[in-house]
Amino acid sequence: MIHQWSILCKKALVDNTTNIISLLEILEKLTVDFNAVTPVPTPTTLPNEFAMPFDFELVSMISDISEKNKNPFVKIELFNAQKEKIGETENKLEIPAGAKKLRSRAIFNAIKIKGEGVYSFKVNLKENEKDTYKQVAEIPLEVEIKKHMTPKIK
Repeated sequence: MIHQWSILCKKALVDNTTNIISLLEILEKLTVDFNAVTPVPTPTTLPNEFAMPFDFELVSMISDISEKNKNPFVKIELFNAQKEKIGETENKLEIPAGAKKLRSRAIFNAIKIKGEGVYSFKVNLKENEKDTYKQVAEIPLEVEIKKHMTPKIK
């Protein structure tokens, strides 16, 4: 089992006729604008940590799948800019009979935000339930928080 690539995008579409995948809106940066979500914040009301509704996908291509890969698993870990793990998901990969490659799609509807900076999604694979995970990719996502302050009236 060989990891070929992983990427963050807003949406991945698979054509039913050709089985070709289209990755839409590749993600490199996420800008959180509090004015769009909440009333105008002040420096004392900005939360240190919050979950933001946000639809996106992490898509991976895995090749060289053989008969020995009967129960592979993928684990995706999210780390903030301070290298703290703030999220994790683990799933068994379903390999169609006779497949030589596999596209894995992890679909998310929110992201945990804990400060600004470069976050990283670490993709880990293991070939069966008894193996240990091996990190195969690390995908950066820059997170910027726009902090609009209320002007002071004199």
